[in-house]
Amino acid sequence: MINTGGNIISGHKNRDIFYFVLKVAIAGLLIYYLTSKFIILDFSIFAVKNKEFLILGFVLTFLNLYLQYLKWRILCQDYFMIKEKGLVIKSLLTGIAAGIFTPARLGEFLGRGVILKNLPMKEVMMTTVFEKLLNLFWILSIGLILVEVFAVRYFGLDIYLALPITLVTAGGIYFLLKYIQTI
Repeated sequence: MINTGGNIISGHKNRDIFYFVLKVAIAGLLIYYLTSKFIILDFSIFAVKNKEFLILGFVLTFLNLYLQYLKWRILCQDYFMIKEKGLVIKSLLTGIAAGIFTPARLGEFLGRGVILKNLPMKEVMMTTVFEKLLNLFWILSIGLILVEVFAVRYFGLDIYLALPITLVTAGGIYFLLKYIQTI
């Protein structure tokens, strides 16, 4: 009788599936325990009058996760030469999961590096900090321009004054981006 290894391989797959199901079950039970013990759920927050806002928020959540994935994938490709999409997704989701349970989401910096074991933790953490600062840069840039639009529309700021301010702001952002690219 010759053993081709089929039983060994299927036994290995069954064990992996069992461990995966066990991990998901333990995580589910832990979440259930923590929410039932420490969090009082108030379902009145879902009783909104305008369902479109709830749907829009739900859709924007997935758009936000996708944009975070794109940014992290670009940074992983540029700095760490990682091309595997699965590894990038695991790193991102591990960081998000670790950030949920820590103050100021500081666990996200460490959590992303857990999956990227062969890289120095310091470099992964600094790249995560850079990504978070990049978010703040865009929020500040777009916010500055929208404040000027808001001032024109609601406070009656003269358009002839607001337009040069907006152009100078946009130009400053553009030249700042060009300067950052040369570094």
